[in-house]
Amino acid sequence: MTIVPIMDDGHSELKSFSLANLPIRLPKNDDGAFVLESLEMNDEKMVAVMHQDGPVSIMNPELIPIDQEGEMLRFDASVDYDYDRETGKITLTYYWEESLTEEELNNIAGFSYFANYDFQLNEEEAITIKLVE
Repeated sequence: MTIVPIMDDGHSELKSFSLANLPIRLPKNDDGAFVLESLEMNDEKMVAVMHQDGPVSIMNPELIPIDQEGEMLRFDASVDYDYDRETGKITLTYYWEESLTEEELNNIAGFSYFANYDFQLNEEEAITIKLVE
């Protein structure tokens, strides 16, 4: 197994997507992305299932609801993250607060997330660990 550290200047860009076509690739940098496979919402929670495609700087992206105009909708929610090491599937479960109304839920037209295009692999400082067979 080889572990490659990253270099990152901390500059982020806000990107948006609609729910029209799933699966959808969500680029995080020039080399890596998350692929959103499914997203289900109801009045209690939202469940997003995705996987990594290439190198990304964080395991779990934050999905921010947006309306038709691309404006961020701020809802109180708690989030559970699950990473299945066998399949590579990442499941994000957002539990809405009880105060969320059906009208607010229906205003969700898509989501925003942060991408970082200054992310670089630091191959010079990579380390390889020999795994026991």
